[in-house]
Amino acid sequence: MNSAVKIKDEEILLMRLCRLEFSDEQIKKIMALTAVVADWNYFSSLANAHGVAALVYHNLEKHILLTGIPEEVVTFLKGALMRSMSRNAFNTEAMGEVLRLLNGENIKTVLLKGLALEFSVYGNAGLRQMSDVDVLISREQCMRAREVLISNGYISLPVKSVLHKLILADTGKHLPSLIKNGTSI
Repeated sequence: MNSAVKIKDEEILLMRLCRLEFSDEQIKKIMALTAVVADWNYFSSLANAHGVAALVYHNLEKHILLTGIPEEVVTFLKGALMRSMSRNAFNTEAMGEVLRLLNGENIKTVLLKGLALEFSVYGNAGLRQMSDVDVLISREQCMRAREVLISNGYISLPVKSVLHKLILADTGKHLPSLIKNGTSI
């Protein structure tokens, strides 16, 4: 019985492109893989599903590796980068309002995941795809922060039940998202 996992060339290429810095040897390996990848539609759908299409396009373009990739795949990946840049700019602007509101109430916040990584790791270049903005607020202040945002026009996604609402701050879980003007906090 052969239990070895066969990783496709498309999957290996995707993994190799998911970084910010490349050695000359790594670029050569990527170049060799782009020559043998057979299913570019699978590659682009995989990049999209894992939220790295923007980063993949950026790296392929930066290292002049787009040659030989079908035009529709290049267009798709470039579009992902453009959408990500636009969405990140939109989320950054919206987060400015959230921070002003919460700071005005002396509620300390820490940006998490997507937006934090976009600024600190990716250099605010649209490379970190995200659909919402995650913030960390102390358990003691989270319900007050929620009330401040709701009183300023944010609408909460529904809570699971009336009983769940009573223990929301004590579950240690993600509170229901708050939505305003297309931004989810």
